[in-house]
Amino acid sequence: MAFVGALLATLLVYLVSRRAGTSRGTVVLAGVAVSSLMSAAIDAIVVVWPESVTDRVSFTLGGLSGVTYQSLALCVPALLVALVAGAYLGRGIDLLALGDEAAHGLGLDVRACRLGTIACAALLAASAVSICGLLSFVGLIVPNLVRMWARPTTRQGLALCALWGAALLVACDLVARTIAFPYELPVGLVLALLGAPFFMALLARRGRKHGSHSVAAGRGGEAA
Repeated sequence: MAFVGALLATLLVYLVSRRAGTSRGTVVLAGVAVSSLMSAAIDAIVVVWPESVTDRVSFTLGGLSGVTYQSLALCVPALLVALVAGAYLGRGIDLLALGDEAAHGLGLDVRACRLGTIACAALLAASAVSICGLLSFVGLIVPNLVRMWARPTTRQGLALCALWGAALLVACDLVARTIAFPYELPVGLVLALLGAPFFMALLARRGRKHGSHSVAAGRGGEAA
């Protein structure tokens, strides 16, 4: 059910952004809109069937305190399938970065590769959320740090994101368990305190880069 929900949310973002334009800003805005819609659906479920969610706050903030080996055993097969499939699709994902026409010209089935990538991403997210709750900022911080540090291929980036993401989550969980001892803070709260400033810094960095490119283009036009 987590996979179905994740796939539905991802496809909604994809369809909305494709209809409105596939720029990064459009994808982000579509994601925010779909996230709000899903949050409203969760609130409706809690109101109608309050017994269906025993600890909504814990799920919303995310955490590792309730994770058991039994729950890990349930999601490990799905994780392995998604990781192997993602590695298999890695070369195609790299080609998609060149643009649909160029990728198609190199022999890639663009639509199949994109849908397969969406399914893999949804399965990985669903596996994590089903046992840890909502820990969304891991997916924002780690991939951007990996790109800044290594500029890897998709296959390399997948392995590095898995390793760095796990390390970041364990480090944040350690901080959450010790900073207010004997009380334990939700690890999602620590991630949010890190992720929100990181997101704002990332937006500011891209804004400065865009501004410098615009100035350079203007000067080039004046020189011409």
